[in-house]
Amino acid sequence: MNEYLFRHQDPATGNFVGKPGGIEVWIITLTLKPVNPSIYLVPDTAETRKATEANLIALQQTLSPNSTLLLSSLRTAIGTATGVTDYTLDISADITSENNELITIGDITWLTA
Repeated sequence: MNEYLFRHQDPATGNFVGKPGGIEVWIITLTLKPVNPSIYLVPDTAETRKATEANLIALQQTLSPNSTLLLSSLRTAIGTATGVTDYTLDISADITSENNELITIGDITWLTA
């Protein structure tokens, strides 16, 4: 990675580019901290599941090490998914991570009636 950042060929222009002066790369080892939610959607369709997953992945992309996944953010991601009118979620508290952990959306269990 250091070599790429130092100097690489830009695929669009063919020019060699690299990192600006003063930028340093610090490599840290992260442990993934998956959150495996169980969700019941109303209506429970392939479309609402796909929209919910997309919102949860978008939420995941806002997280960083040593952060908190707010329960309210999870609820918003699910509740605002296209087509979802109601839902239940088995998570009842915020989820925190340490300096070496990154919260990810793991396996979703889709509950059915």
